[in-house]
Amino acid sequence: MFIFSVIFLLSLGFICFLGLYLRQKKQIQQLTINIQSKAISHSNRLLTDPTQGSSLSALIAEINHLFDEIQETQLTASQEKARFEQALHNITHDIRTPLTIASGYTQTLLSADNFEKADLEKIKLNLDQVSERLQILLDYQNLLEDTEKVNLERIDLGLGLKENLLNYFDALSEARFELDFEIEERLFVTLDSQFFNRIVQNALGNVLKHGKGRLSIQLARHKDRVQLSFKNQSQQPIHNLEKLTHRFYTENLSHIENSSGLGLYIIEELVKRTDGNLSLAYEEPNFTLSLGWKIKKEAD
Repeated sequence: MFIFSVIFLLSLGFICFLGLYLRQKKQIQQLTINIQSKAISHSNRLLTDPTQGSSLSALIAEINHLFDEIQETQLTASQEKARFEQALHNITHDIRTPLTIASGYTQTLLSADNFEKADLEKIKLNLDQVSERLQILLDYQNLLEDTEKVNLERIDLGLGLKENLLNYFDALSEARFELDFEIEERLFVTLDSQFFNRIVQNALGNVLKHGKGRLSIQLARHKDRVQLSFKNQSQQPIHNLEKLTHRFYTENLSHIENSSGLGLYIIEELVKRTDGNLSLAYEEPNFTLSLGWKIKKEAD
């Protein structure tokens, strides 16, 4: 009788275990079908546990979370692709326009008996614009591939800033900017001089493309740091200040030109690689780009 009872209980336990196994197997099969269907249809509908509270509930919740992350990643990638395509269109336009103008002046000179110096200057100006925009693409490519090493050296920021301003003075004057410079002398930092030049050139390029009116540039010491700021009026109101340094992000800030959305992004990346800091501020109509680095004390 005892043996019979034991056999009965074991059989009952086996039957219960088998029933539970078959039930979970069916649930897993159904869950697999639902996952495949959701993956194919890209539906926003959440996976559910039909039995409510089974051992699969935690797994289903985690799968739903993964699907949410995948959809968010796909959305971000789609937006990034759209911004890249728009940026590529804008860059192509930016390069084609000055090339077309330069070509037109060249054809005029070739067919003319004589030429004026002003025509040659206009050709040079437009070819310089092409060179500048190609440099932006090259800078972006180098940042992506991380091919450039930072060559740190002790440099005088005031002197480097003045040299860059001298190169842009004619373009700023032609664009009718009222210029206001306050540059403190002998401010030394440990920095890559080529990176600094490209930071300033991109900042001034941003001013020429999107700014107007008064341009104020200040270089001054603040405690143990040197602060460089560019302040100008924006041609159009700025709506999303925090996004301006995002790669390929653009706002219609210029009356005449589209933007690649790379200028401020490149500045921020170069500043990061030189252990500096960047901040943006906007109080209509004034836009301010501020950069800072730690001051290096002069050698005794």
